[in-house]
Amino acid sequence: MAIANCHCEDPQRGIIMGMQELVFWASFAFVIYVYIGYPLVLMAWKLLAARPVRKTSGEPLVTLVVAASNDRAGIRRKIENCLSLDYPLNRLEILVSLEGPTDGTEILMFKFAGQGVHLVYTPDHIGKATAINRAVEKASGDILVFVDAGHTLDRSAIRDLTANFGDPDVGAAFGELAQDGLGLYWRYEKFICTRESAIHSAIGVTGAVYAVRKSLFRKLAEETILDDVATSMVCLLAGRRVVFDSTARAFDQTVSSPELEYRRKIQTSSGNFQLLADMPDLLLPWSNPVFLQFFSHKVARLFVPYALMMLAASNMLLLRGGYLAFFAFQAAWYGAAILGGIASRTQKQAAGMVSRHWRPVMKQIALIPYTFLLLNWVAVVGLFHFLQDSRDSVSKGKKTPGTETAIESFRRPAA
Repeated sequence: MAIANCHCEDPQRGIIMGMQELVFWASFAFVIYVYIGYPLVLMAWKLLAARPVRKTSGEPLVTLVVAASNDRAGIRRKIENCLSLDYPLNRLEILVSLEGPTDGTEILMFKFAGQGVHLVYTPDHIGKATAINRAVEKASGDILVFVDAGHTLDRSAIRDLTANFGDPDVGAAFGELAQDGLGLYWRYEKFICTRESAIHSAIGVTGAVYAVRKSLFRKLAEETILDDVATSMVCLLAGRRVVFDSTARAFDQTVSSPELEYRRKIQTSSGNFQLLADMPDLLLPWSNPVFLQFFSHKVARLFVPYALMMLAASNMLLLRGGYLAFFAFQAAWYGAAILGGIASRTQKQAAGMVSRHWRPVMKQIALIPYTFLLLNWVAVVGLFHFLQDSRDSVSKGKKTPGTETAIESFRRPAA
């Protein structure tokens, strides 16, 4: 499908058709680069210029931070899990920061008094970011490790994670969230993350288990959504690396639902827009040492939905030759996405309509376009939520997301 030379008697019509083809190919190239071209660039880059992390086997003083609200059962499991880790308890401080619990979680903490577990209690709902800030103020460790209450750590997770800080270039490190039945999308993300980390720094950070040098931690803004990404990006702007260590694992113990996962994805998408507003230095090539990776992995994906819209709209105006075949492909792709959405919600009913031999194949074929479409739709909804939250903050007299953090909280720290 090369751009056709339009030998038309009407020059204006030729210009219009040329613009339609330009929009089509520009949109097509953008989408292909983001999802296929960029991973290929990372593959080649890693082969040519990988930077191995110089790990050491030391045991630095670690403060493990758990921020939570109402999660009595989860907090009990988390503390018991932390106390059983393969790390000397005299080198491990555990801080549980509770904000506004109403289920007696704070009372549970008395059971663990004298075992190196300390409570940072706030009776009001102050938000996770502020709960983290208050815990860090009390922390005595050189390395801060942040974990979610709903995830169980592998016994060697802290030891594996802190080994990365033997390399003075490393400012933050994060582990892998192990889940049953890991889908194609998460394998794709791990592929990208592993190669970004090998080159310099990973862009996507999991909040299940991540660590940062205390000297590089900067106070989070009250309304911060993605505390894990914001904290790691501060280290990045300080000239340090953010590395991914797949040997430091956390296991997902929570029972989720499609509705809950959808809300989480929207929150993450909204948090990405907030991150760009809060930390504009990330958008400056002379400030961000991994600008290409950040733009390709974080920023460009936020614009893919609009490129897809332009691709579909221009294709509808170019229904001839190879363009017609591509339009048929798009129709089949989005049709399969709809079927994948239906199958993901009615798995039992759908299973009875397809033979047992073909069920896994049909499910994977349908779920790939469905996941692709869902993630791009979430990016659109996430922008709407971010703009709505910003407007509500202004109307209530609060600082707009981006005002405080860009000027105060995320100022580049000294190396």
